[in-house]
Amino acid sequence: WNFIASGTNSGGSNVASITFTSGITSTYSMYVFSLKNIVPITAGDLVMYFSTDAGSSYLSGSFNTATWGYDAGGTSRSNFATSADGLHLADQVDLDALSGVSGMVYMVDPSDSGVRPSAHWNLGAHTNINLELALFQVGSGFSTSGATVTGVKFEFPSGNIETGEIRMYGIADS
Repeated sequence: WNFIASGTNSGGSNVASITFTSGITSTYSMYVFSLKNIVPITAGDLVMYFSTDAGSSYLSGSFNTATWGYDAGGTSRSNFATSADGLHLADQVDLDALSGVSGMVYMVDPSDSGVRPSAHWNLGAHTNINLELALFQVGSGFSTSGATVTGVKFEFPSGNIETGEIRMYGIADS
């Protein structure tokens, strides 16, 4: 694993998103985003967006996703979306500043024009569903555009990010 960049909001003044608009190239066929306590200002879904122009704009209406997991009460939860604006990584994350979304998001072959750029994730979070304490969610999704990805953005469309850190790594082919 090769560390590439870090996006951080240490609190105080919240940010709209954490973005990575450089460092995503054909050097690596897999990138990993390590999320650590990404806490929203307003409860909502954490979404990942792909850019094909290093962050000048982000794809919309071109994502298919499937997520599955359990809340703390043991209730199975799933979500399937087609033609979505982004990859919904974690649903209805609570605003408990003690623990936000944490886990790994894997982005596969973002520079290979022969395949659809995809991401797969394994995350845990606090959720506001029935005031449960935790949410475990796994998922997978891809861009139907098939275009080369050169940037990504993580955000809560319902509000800003209060605190947290995302680190981007490239996994070298051996």
